[in-house]
Order: sequence, then structure tokens, then C-alpha cells
Amino acid sequence: MELAKEFGFTMHGGMMLNILNSQALERYLDLGLADACLSFELPFSEMGTVLQSKTDGKKTGAVMYGYLPLMKLRACPAKGENGCGSCTGRSVLTDRIGECFTVICREKQYSELLNCVPLYVGDRNLPPLDYGLLYFTTETAEKCRAACEAYINKRGFPGRKTAGLYFRRLL
Repeated sequence: MELAKEFGFTMHGGMMLNILNSQALERYLDLGLADACLSFELPFSEMGTVLQSKTDGKKTGAVMYGYLPLMKLRACPAKGENGCGSCTGRSVLTDRIGECFTVICREKQYSELLNCVPLYVGDRNLPPLDYGLLYFTTETAEKCRAACEAYINKRGFPGRKTAGLYFRRLL
């Protein structure tokens, strides 16, 4: 982050920073982030407390839509005996109950396994965030448009979806 600041970059904190509490948010903002996306593992019921630490009018958001990454894999599960061969950089793994999980190759360095259904909470009561992140990975232009329109109009999203961990109760 120091190098980015030295070169005059504007730094934005993405969802993978795993910001789960006010101390983490405050520290990242102090390090020079222009804004920060809270972790998609943070329940909405706890976001209000985290947002109270926000300083300097910097913006804070959360993921509202997207096929979230479940894990990053060094050894690609789609790689065959002869290596990557004719791989297009995107493949599908099917589990024992028939759910299909997309695997995306990231420049032959690692792969990401995406959830089989998208997270979508645009039709729910949301905490007082400054923005909602729509995270597009494998969608067609039509599906991107549908997700944007549903979010903007606070409508339900057609098809299967999950609310992720946003509404779980902590003990």
C-alpha cells in the first residue's frame, strides 16, 4: 500500500480483505484506502457496529450480488493428465448431488472455485452502506443487466440465489 500511495494510486479495498470488525476497517482506512468493501462473511446485524468507526467520510459497501469465490486452489481440479491442454480458463465441477460449480483459471497461477448459486440481497432491508458491489464473473450481458435492474429497483432476482452469511445469527 505504501508503494501504491507513493505512485499516487487511489486504493480501493475489495471484498477479499475480509474486513469483519471496526478495528480492521479503521486500520485499512488509516493505511490510505479511499473506500472499503466489508466481508461477505459479516452478518448484516453486525454491520451497524462496524460502520460506526468510519472516519473522514470514506465510503463503505458490501457485496449485493455475485457468484462468490468459495476457495482458491493452487492445483487446478480441472487440469488433466497432460496439463492445461485446450482449457479455455473456465470449467465446471459437478458434485454428488448434481450442483455445478464454476472453476476459473487465473493466468495459470491459481484457480477459483465459485459458488453454484449467486448471492443476492438487493431486495432485502440493508444496513446503511454507501454502496453495493455487484460482482460479475461468468454471467452473460443479459444476466448482468437483469442483476443490475433488479438491484436498482430493489426487486427479487429470478432463479436460485442465496443470502450467504448476511442473515445468520451469531451465538
